[in-house]
Amino acid sequence: MSDLTPSRGLSIIDRWIDAWNRNDPAAWIALYSLSAKYTDHAYQIIRIGPSTLKEHWTIWRTAHPDFVIQIESSWPYEELPGGRCRYSIRTANRGTFINDLPRSKATGKPFWFRGCVNIVVNLSTGLIEEVEEWYCPNLERTTALTDYHRKADGELKLERL
Repeated sequence: MSDLTPSRGLSIIDRWIDAWNRNDPAAWIALYSLSAKYTDHAYQIIRIGPSTLKEHWTIWRTAHPDFVIQIESSWPYEELPGGRCRYSIRTANRGTFINDLPRSKATGKPFWFRGCVNIVVNLSTGLIEEVEEWYCPNLERTTALTDYHRKADGELKLERL
């Protein structure tokens, strides 16, 4: 049993990020309930249960062994029915695309992309029940926000990023 409050549930998000960054699949998988659902909207894949989560981890980390995530910002948590809470974070992700993914060929090049992740935690168990992530799957074509093309109407000026 857990005694998490919505604000203390943020520690799970920190541990989720830390497990990715330390390349620790056992710690990452231990954060999930046995029936947890992981939706990767970029590749349109839904995984449910520990063995499919481990498969997700293995595929991603094999393709990008130096992958790291940083939280850029987060939104206030949302309390959900059933003693659950949704945490939403915006991430900066980077690594090198060393080995193929099932639907993408490796480029051998470094990448950087911004993503958004929603994580639903059951506060009574302290486990993740659901993850949804969104990011650009064209890793070889991603660029930093400062390198985006900028346009503005007439006298409007874009602030320097």
